[in-house]
Amino acid sequence: MNINAVFILLWIVIYVLLYLHEVKVSHLPWFKEEGAGPKAEYVFKAAVKTGILFLGWYVHLTLFIVYLLLLCGYGMTFWSIRKRDNLNLFFWMNFFTICFAAVNLVCLAVVSLVTGYMLKDVYLNHMTFLLALCATLLIIHLLNVLWRKQSFVQWFTLLTSDEKRFNQLVSFEWYAVGYLLFDSISCVFVLPYFLLSVFLIGSCILLVIQFGLFLVHTCRIIQKAHYEAEYYKLEEERADHVKRQMVLQKLAYIDTLTGAFTRRYAMEMLESMQKDRLDVTIAYIDVNGLKMVNDTLGHPEGDHYLKMVANSLNESLNKSDILARIGGDEFLVVSNSTDRTAIETTLGRVNESLMSSGGKGYTPSFSYGAVSAPHHGPFDLEALLRESDRKMYEYKIQFKKGVV
Repeated sequence: MNINAVFILLWIVIYVLLYLHEVKVSHLPWFKEEGAGPKAEYVFKAAVKTGILFLGWYVHLTLFIVYLLLLCGYGMTFWSIRKRDNLNLFFWMNFFTICFAAVNLVCLAVVSLVTGYMLKDVYLNHMTFLLALCATLLIIHLLNVLWRKQSFVQWFTLLTSDEKRFNQLVSFEWYAVGYLLFDSISCVFVLPYFLLSVFLIGSCILLVIQFGLFLVHTCRIIQKAHYEAEYYKLEEERADHVKRQMVLQKLAYIDTLTGAFTRRYAMEMLESMQKDRLDVTIAYIDVNGLKMVNDTLGHPEGDHYLKMVANSLNESLNKSDILARIGGDEFLVVSNSTDRTAIETTLGRVNESLMSSGGKGYTPSFSYGAVSAPHHGPFDLEALLRESDRKMYEYKIQFKKGVV
């Protein structure tokens, strides 16, 4: 087989590898939304890139000019993919140009080390240049397999989701492109092959490490920002949950009509005081004549009557005392003391104030009965409630007879 046949065979291999590369790039997971182009499009784009490389090989263009032309070739590739904005275009154009240039420089340097030729001679010699080019495309072809991995897909999706970090990433890629173009200029000069080859290999590896670290660092920053956003979102949800819980608690513990506590709250407090063996005085209150007011003057006036009684009691009782509405016209006062006389005096004073104020065709008042339990032993809650209820009825009977 003559040398021309070898050249033709190598160029066929290069074209096939570029074609396969185009197919794989267009089918990468992050391009699924745009869909794959027709087969003729892959053939054309592979032919353009092959033509660029053939032109550089045939007329011995400076390597950095070849890389610049390839940069335009990749730009054409991603420009043809629909629905991609300019920033994504620059990102992928730079990304694949960096991959090609870095791998190609390393392959040229390795061939220089193996053959003992100067780097300039490796590039100008058709056979070594084509062998390095084939090795470059084979390595990139293998890298395509890695780019299809789910972890890489998630990584790049995360990197492109944050606009600010993505702008920084594109800017860093332009730096990397310039870095590689500068390295490629060394192929023009006649320099010691060993030192130059080692320098190029080390320089490209350093760039890849820098690029990788930048990607990892950027990805971590975006992840951290994402976690912080999730944390603040959870905090907001927790705050909303607490607010809803407070609203529900208020509905469970506060009577919406009178503003007094509910029966549930009063019972929970009494059970807690019973468990802790605290002093307790309770007063059972029944509003007089509420049914008559509702029947003759209407329920709005009846509601006003209840609120008037509740407001008067709240204004006169101690801040530590609990006023709860436990029924339609029934209230309960809970006090952490055994001074029943003080409670009865306060209730009597409130009653007199209500009766002197008068209502619309009725005299507001209430009946009450108070009992106390010392802290010496646990009190019987049910017995206390029955006793205060009994005393309240005694008061009501006397009230109806006009005794009180």
